[in-house]
Amino acid sequence: MKAFKLLLKKNFISDVRSWIWLLFEILVFMLCLLYSVINPLQEVRRHEMDSKLVPENKDMVHMYKGFVPLSDLNYTRELITGDMPDSLFYTPENAFTKKLLNGVIKVLGLKSIKGFEDEIYLESNFDDKKAFAGIVFYNTSDDIPQRLSMSLRFPSELRTVHSDTPIYQNYWVTRCTGFLTENEMKGKGLKHVSLYQREGFLQLQHCLFLQWLSLRQADSENTVEIVYGSLLYPSDIYYCEFSDSPNFRWFCYYMTFIITYLSLVSKYSKEVQENIFAYHWTYKVQNGHHWLAHFIVSFVHVMILVIIVTMAFAIKWSIVPEFNFGYVPPLLFFVFMVLYGIALILTAMITTAIFRNAKTAIVFSITIWIGTDKSGFSLIGIPYLCRRKKKRARKPDPINPRAYPLNRQNSSWLNYEFGAYNLSIMLSLKNVFTFLDDHKVYPHLKDITMRIFKNEISIILGSNNTGKTTLLKVLAGWVKYSGSIYFDGAHEVCENLDYYQQYVDICMSHCPLFDMLTVKETLSYFALIKQKEVNLEQTNLEVYKWLDRLKPAAIKEHWYVKRLSYANKRLLALCCALCNNTTIVLLDEPTMNMRSFEQSLYWHILQKEKPDRAIIVTTNSVDEAEHLGDRIGVLSDGYLMAWGTPIFLKSHFAKDYSLILLRDTSKPLRPILDLLRTYISNIVITNQIGDKVVFKMPPEKRPEYQKMLIALEDNASEYGIRNITVVSGEMGDVFMNLSLESELQQNLPDLSNVIFLINELTKSVQPLSNVERGGMMGFRLHESSRKLVDDISDDCEHVEIRDLQQGSMISKFSITHHSYIFETFECVKERFHDIMEYNFYKFNQKGAVQRIGNEFTVWASQNIFHTAPVALNLAQNMMLRHLYPDKPEIITTIINNPIPMSMSAKFSLMESQIVSLRIPLTLGIIMPLSVSSFIFCLAEELNNGFFTLQKMAGLRLITFWIINFVWDFVTLLIYCILYFIVMIFSTIEGFPLSGKLATFLLMCLHNAPALFIVYLTALFVDGNKMRAFLIATIVQMVTGLCAFVLYWDVTCHNSVVLYICMIFPTFALLQGASNIYMLSKERQYCAHRCEGITDCTPENMCEMMQNCCSQSKIHGPSQHVVSGYSVYDDDDVIEEKLRVATFKAKNVKKYNVVVDQLEKEIPKHGELLKTISFTVDKQKCFAIYGSRNSGKTHIIKQLVGEKRFFYGEIYICKVNTKRKLNDAYVHMGYCPESKGLVSGFTPRQLLTLLFRIRGLPQKLITEKIREISISLCLQGLINKKIGQLPRSIRRRVSIAVAFMANSSVLILDEPTRGLPAIEKRLIWNVLRYLRYCGNSIIFATTDSHECDVLADTVLIVDDGVMLAIGSAHYLRQKFTVGFYVDIKLRLDGSTDEETDKNLKIDLENVSRFISFLHSSSELIKVNSNVLVYYVPVEDVSYSYLFGSLEKNRRRLNISEYSICQGSLTNAMDNILKARSRYAMIVS
Repeated sequence: MKAFKLLLKKNFISDVRSWIWLLFEILVFMLCLLYSVINPLQEVRRHEMDSKLVPENKDMVHMYKGFVPLSDLNYTRELITGDMPDSLFYTPENAFTKKLLNGVIKVLGLKSIKGFEDEIYLESNFDDKKAFAGIVFYNTSDDIPQRLSMSLRFPSELRTVHSDTPIYQNYWVTRCTGFLTENEMKGKGLKHVSLYQREGFLQLQHCLFLQWLSLRQADSENTVEIVYGSLLYPSDIYYCEFSDSPNFRWFCYYMTFIITYLSLVSKYSKEVQENIFAYHWTYKVQNGHHWLAHFIVSFVHVMILVIIVTMAFAIKWSIVPEFNFGYVPPLLFFVFMVLYGIALILTAMITTAIFRNAKTAIVFSITIWIGTDKSGFSLIGIPYLCRRKKKRARKPDPINPRAYPLNRQNSSWLNYEFGAYNLSIMLSLKNVFTFLDDHKVYPHLKDITMRIFKNEISIILGSNNTGKTTLLKVLAGWVKYSGSIYFDGAHEVCENLDYYQQYVDICMSHCPLFDMLTVKETLSYFALIKQKEVNLEQTNLEVYKWLDRLKPAAIKEHWYVKRLSYANKRLLALCCALCNNTTIVLLDEPTMNMRSFEQSLYWHILQKEKPDRAIIVTTNSVDEAEHLGDRIGVLSDGYLMAWGTPIFLKSHFAKDYSLILLRDTSKPLRPILDLLRTYISNIVITNQIGDKVVFKMPPEKRPEYQKMLIALEDNASEYGIRNITVVSGEMGDVFMNLSLESELQQNLPDLSNVIFLINELTKSVQPLSNVERGGMMGFRLHESSRKLVDDISDDCEHVEIRDLQQGSMISKFSITHHSYIFETFECVKERFHDIMEYNFYKFNQKGAVQRIGNEFTVWASQNIFHTAPVALNLAQNMMLRHLYPDKPEIITTIINNPIPMSMSAKFSLMESQIVSLRIPLTLGIIMPLSVSSFIFCLAEELNNGFFTLQKMAGLRLITFWIINFVWDFVTLLIYCILYFIVMIFSTIEGFPLSGKLATFLLMCLHNAPALFIVYLTALFVDGNKMRAFLIATIVQMVTGLCAFVLYWDVTCHNSVVLYICMIFPTFALLQGASNIYMLSKERQYCAHRCEGITDCTPENMCEMMQNCCSQSKIHGPSQHVVSGYSVYDDDDVIEEKLRVATFKAKNVKKYNVVVDQLEKEIPKHGELLKTISFTVDKQKCFAIYGSRNSGKTHIIKQLVGEKRFFYGEIYICKVNTKRKLNDAYVHMGYCPESKGLVSGFTPRQLLTLLFRIRGLPQKLITEKIREISISLCLQGLINKKIGQLPRSIRRRVSIAVAFMANSSVLILDEPTRGLPAIEKRLIWNVLRYLRYCGNSIIFATTDSHECDVLADTVLIVDDGVMLAIGSAHYLRQKFTVGFYVDIKLRLDGSTDEETDKNLKIDLENVSRFISFLHSSSELIKVNSNVLVYYVPVEDVSYSYLFGSLEKNRRRLNISEYSICQGSLTNAMDNILKARSRYAMIVS
């Protein structure tokens, strides 16, 4: 309950502090609402049934029998305003139809009949002012048919409503079967008469049947009678016509809550993306509580808006006399709005639960809102309900470790250091497995066994996708596992998860923070939520403790979290994880995107808070592992290859020492090698870069090191040796050696052996036969229905229609009508009146026929449309069964098919109704989706650097866009042709081939500007392909279909809006298609009508039919900055900048790359311009080193032209890239960071494409690709799709693209970051070979070991500032004075007390010895018997150092020791600290 209250309080605070956004919501809300309530457009009047017409007894069904007889039209005549039409139109003309209809008009009191050649002519010439109805007979001749099949064509407008009622596009058959008010009935007493009776439909239907029957029984008298009765079910109010309002009102209603909806999605999705729910689960907060707290706060938020809208409508209803109907409707409206608000919140929650990325969730929400109807919702919850639940820790399953045997050479127990006797074990893992599938076929973590100790920082080091994050999730209880994990020596984690959660916290790559809380409130929130019982005093102490820790980062306690940078958020998240003395802290890649200063501060906090905790950190940075780790584990392919202290790992896996000599390259190397081999015969050269030579020496020869080093020092001037350094193996060597020796490393999994489990749960469902969508609804009796009628027993009291099935009937004129066919009947042996009187709910309301003697009574419900014709047709066929029991072929069928409105009436309706414009609306959806699909490839090329690679290959910008446009245009043209073919074979009524061809031409014209909009969108969209597609679709839909609806439905075809919207190609397409469609319909209508009029020709058509007059028009619907060097700059930096700045043309020609005063950004007025200068010669490798977000990638992109620069110059092989970038591309190869490839290509296809752009013939291309595949070990992968390859293999392909043309300058951005060691070594060998071949290589990196191996020169940068330049060894020596020595002492003693005593004595002796080396020596780390000292000796004599250590090794009880320099990370930290101190002194 305490956690729920905290969540609720946090959410309320965040919501209240977002008051500006809330005001914006209310402002938009009020604008839409005011226009909805105070609408200047006239509203369509609503016809309500008079209150006195509501049945008094609402607990029974009112039955009205025989109000209007089926034998005449007298009551219909009295209801129609004006003269009633008195003609019947029919087709075809034959003796039977004429005789039949002449008898009908006599009975009904009509005057004439008029025949037509076919149904099309009948419809075209139908005049609703003259013709009462049209009748189409099927399968008739001059003889009397056995089967009477006909279609009744009534006018679609209502004729029996009050004359003041405005007619909109309401078809007659879809009108409600409601009632007339007293005024409309004009006192005729027909208040309960069905609509079908009022219109005369049933009278005509029955009269036709009786006349046909009389013709068949000319010699006998018919004594059977059919009576019609209607059922009125209880209801509070009845509508004859529902209210309708102008569409702008609906548009406002529709858009009112969109801002609120998007704000909810944004708020929820951010927390889901940052995995805050999982973090709170660690704090024993259930997900349900989290969602409930969000729901309550959001409900209050939405209720404010609901109250506003309810009050607005209540005020309107109280003012307008027409709406004076009490308090019940406003109350119901309020309840509806509350339910709507709840649905809004729930939909936002489901959307964010499905799309865990915030941007994708928002884009999807906008798409759904625009793409759905006025509700704004869809069934998006189904995928969420079906998704797999997150795996939580559970009781482990037994696993046989022998199923996954360890590699004896690399992962044997000798690779594990299990700690000293006096260390406290916090976590113990034994044979831990995790699996990628539920069937436990594919393991992820494999047999992890390790001990994690208290008071230590444990590092899990490995490349990407090796299982580091999974291991942390296992330790947090987020992922189920097999094996055992014990906490505190006795508690199995899964069995005691609630107990374990009290002591553990985790911090993944996302920051689990809340933007609208202050820093102080955030610390207080996490301190309180971790407490078992609330203690405010302890909470305040915790908060101020961590605020003090954050002071170096200049974080203020009153700042909102959203104001903090990413690095500061990471620092705050760390403090939140450490607060309340959390015992086990899990950190996943914590400093990955931090700059050097924030990284150092983060490490400092961890070192300070290490006591009484076990801190587990995952990283792929060797520098971070070596700087931070008390114990390091190397993870490779799910296996823990080694586990122990740094000195243990170095002594086992990087035993060899390195002798580093800086020498004069003009003197030979051979004498030096001969001298060294006199002392160490097996010494070898491992690396030679410029003036640096590295020799590898075996550790067992350490006693000889002193003599050898003395000899080198004595002969240094003779051999040209300027500097001598001896260091032991470093963690970079350990990581490389362990991973390279692993036999478990696979270059590529065998995809052919992967088993895909397919769950076939869906079965194909056969659709209803011959069912087509149409605008009308009809009814007919299926042939098989007569057999159903025949099966009815004679002792049935009445027959109910139990079920109807939708069917179709296609006439010989290719006109498709909807119909209902009888599916089942039910014989009921109980009187219909009795059922309706005592238990009317048993009646299913689809219709019934009751027979009493010779009287058939038809009962049809007035609450369900279209039951009257069906029930009457059933009665007629039952009557035929009674009269002709032995002739089942004698049946009758009826189709109800209203005559469409005349084009003149329809055109007037189109101004406010666009529902019937199927062609424009269809194109408005299909074309945006088709055009937007072309953004997939384009966005991938532009965002992953492949566009730049093509430019480097020689592809001109104009050629790129022309090729893309031509290809896309042709492809889109093919789509249009396919759509045109579909239109040709589709039965679009009133749309001739000429209209379809004109629409096709419009689509072709639309393609070019539509593609331009897609290209423009792609330039500004940075993200994944699906997000780009959604955004492009939204742009196309908004400028197309939405603008079209806005023009027609909202602004009522305002001319200004038309001219503005015509700028957009999709709108122009829809408007043109609408004009073509309507013009075709008008011409067809007029042509058919003219054919039915005597003396009508196309020339005099306008005079004879005014609505068919052709019209000539188509109606439309810089600041001044200072460059140079800073007082904080290093001497080498100043020298390099001045050297490059004084270059003349001949100097530039000497180098492959010259960068002169390149700026990162133009600073504010008065600030110094941050510039970078350097040169790269042939056969040289240049490294740009820095932490993440230090500006390395920015420099790389400026070098290749992806980022602009306004100040400075870049020369690539003598070419100025600012002026002639395309010429410079000829000399460049580029490998962007983790991008630059097209996933749908194979490596062969990609290389072939780029080679062809460069103009190579096919024979050479094949040979080149073969060479590249051999050099990068791609032989078996060259024909696999890039998207299916692992990341390490894709990186090889990127390297291949970079050097494929043997360019003079290769530029690579983080070429080996996160890769396994074997991949790193492969890429390093390729780059070394390319440098040997004369290429210049520039690469950016965060790995100091990579700089040591590859770089001739290293440029250290931070925030775009050039900090230092020189070789890696030189920078280490210059900015890291002295050396580090790791010492491991032996533990000896017969008892623990004796061992402790001896260890204490040894520690004192070692401390005195180190102080003897230098009085200012500093103890950096101490962990039981492992010590790390920093000895700040400026001029190190390694001969003296090794001599002293070897002579005193036994006396000091030293088991193992190692000596190393400070890393480049230490060098960069020291530079930044020095600059900071100097800045403080100056200020």
